Amino acid sequence: MSGATTATYIAIASAALTTVGTVAASLDAKATAKTNERIAKNQALSDVYEAEARASDRARAARATAGAARNTAGATTGSLEGSALDIIADNAATDELDILRIEYAGENASADSAFEAQLQSNKAKRAGFDAAVGVGAGLIKGYGQSSSAKIARG
Repeated sequence: MSGATTATYIAIASAALTTVGTVAASLDAKATAKTNERIAKNQALSDVYEAEARASDRARAARATAGAARNTAGATTGSLEGSALDIIADNAATDELDILRIEYAGENASADSAFEAQLQSNKAKRAGFDAAVGVGAGLIKGYGQSSSAKIARG
């Protein structure tokens, strides 16, 4: 085996190893992105469930507070008119705004997590594309090195 033939084999082997490394790294990046996508999707669901639970807890507390206020006002004034009723209505409005704020915050957090899931999905697709490009580039490099070695030996 001549030196030029050995150089040809070394060039082809080098290109093949580079290609395998590129593909392995791209596939690893794709798997990582897919895992991150699943985590982000689960987080989006969790954000919604958490907001619903917090809003429900807040509504329950608001009902208890309103009931206690009505009982106190009825016991002290004998009626639910005037300033006692105004305070109860004001508290109810504030409680409703708090509940809406909690739900809105949960929807925003869920939307952020859904966006992250989409980003990770795109990264996974890109990593798959990178693997395919890496194979093509490795084959072209190996062919080029092989051709150069053949030309060098004459």
